Amino acid sequence: MNAHAVIKAAIAHLVGGRYYPNKFPQETTRPTWPAIRGTVAVRANAASLCGSGDEADDDVSVQLDLCAEDYEAAFALRSQVRTLMEALDPPCVRQPGGFETWDAEAKVHRMTEDWVFYPSTDDA
Repeated sequence: MNAHAVIKAAIAHLVGGRYYPNKFPQETTRPTWPAIRGTVAVRANAASLCGSGDEADDDVSVQLDLCAEDYEAAFALRSQVRTLMEALDPPCVRQPGGFETWDAEAKVHRMTEDWVFYPSTDDA
């Protein structure tokens, strides 16, 4: 499973298509916000119910960094992302924790959350 493709298809429209795998673009001018960065943190090989252990069945942990110029916009974006991520197929579950920060260098509010996709739980 290409987690970035699944996420981008589900939520990129919320930020004008600015979903970036692994890093925000390094622009010479100030980046355009809001934007979302997704980073695959863990791929856990979980044998499917059929026992294939295929990479397509790996459980995938993804960290999402949701960035916006003001706190209210970042908070609203996080709520919208949660709604869409919870409706994904394969199943996707938000993990406990997450945090909020102010990035002084980029001058954005950042909301960070971890999500796990569970494609190995598909019914067979």
